[in-house]
Amino acid sequence: MSSVPIELPLKPSEAAALADLIFQHAEGHPLTDDVRNRIGGRLSSLELTSMVPYIGSLQKDPVHSSAYYIAVDADCRPGSDSLLLRMALASSPASAHFPDSILIGRMRPGGGREIVVNAIPFAVTDRENIRTFAGRIDRSFYPRPQGAQSSVSLIIRHPLQEIPAAFDAFRTISRKYGVNLASLTATANSSGEEIYCAALWAAIRAGWREGYNLGLTLPENVEAATLAVSGAPGYTRYSIPAPADQLFDYIHTVKSPQSSSKYFDFEFSLAASPEPTTAGQLNGHLESLKAGGRPVQLVAPKLTGLDDVAALAEVSRQFNATLSFYLGESESERALQQIGRSTGGRFNVTVEAGKGTRAKIAERLVSVAAGLRG
Repeated sequence: MSSVPIELPLKPSEAAALADLIFQHAEGHPLTDDVRNRIGGRLSSLELTSMVPYIGSLQKDPVHSSAYYIAVDADCRPGSDSLLLRMALASSPASAHFPDSILIGRMRPGGGREIVVNAIPFAVTDRENIRTFAGRIDRSFYPRPQGAQSSVSLIIRHPLQEIPAAFDAFRTISRKYGVNLASLTATANSSGEEIYCAALWAAIRAGWREGYNLGLTLPENVEAATLAVSGAPGYTRYSIPAPADQLFDYIHTVKSPQSSSKYFDFEFSLAASPEPTTAGQLNGHLESLKAGGRPVQLVAPKLTGLDDVAALAEVSRQFNATLSFYLGESESERALQQIGRSTGGRFNVTVEAGKGTRAKIAERLVSVAAGLRG
């Protein structure tokens, strides 16, 4: 049953106006990005003051076609409440997915059909609701393995700022270059659950359905690594230090029961090795892992410079693997261009966000992508 609070988080009249706009353009038609963009282009005419809708998140209920969900920020009181609005014709059954939603109102915008609007708590900390939306309403927001696809991966240390910034950048890169380089990387000492749900939340609000990889860098200590994997079963890339056999098998065991996310990218990391990685050593490692039924999708060599990258990339390609690079907080345009050329445009580059605003972090990622393509 929907509850009705004394003070509503947003204006019912504005919720009705938004619902009316959505039904005008989406009802009876496939809900595509073109439809979402058309609705977004008309938002300004509503002159909303109590909420900020995230049009990219708009999705139909998969069971009840006359019910829509959209993420919003409610701004009518100090502090911004992140909510998920459910807008449905009064004739549609109530949602069984979110039984504790808040009733905003039953309205007839423009004197037309009756619409019921409910609000669901949808802050980054509302993890159950985030998982429910991703799992039951729109599964396209889940992370996916990248396979042979190139990527620029942001290391996440401050999820609330860095993950939304990353999706801002991925959208710009996609529009500018026509490629999807979206990837996020959690560190060994981070909360796997916190970053996983923050990634889902940010992807939903950004409307990012193109896919992204969510990686976890595992510590060298096997016991610590297995604990990290246990807390991050939904991740799609695991960076495993050498020797990797035991940890690979453990990840496979953890993920196998999950039919929807049993596949993952194996990044074999030699970055902590005492000596630089040679082409011959890399060939031996990859041959041994493949023979043991543990094929590598990405490999992070120990580098002292970029002179050997072309030779390492050639070996990697023979095993259908992609070279991984860690850039730290700064890199030269020349170095990026050399990585792009030496790998033939097939790379996984992991980047530190550094200090700065959300816009600065996004700008940095776009700049990295431009350098790699240059």
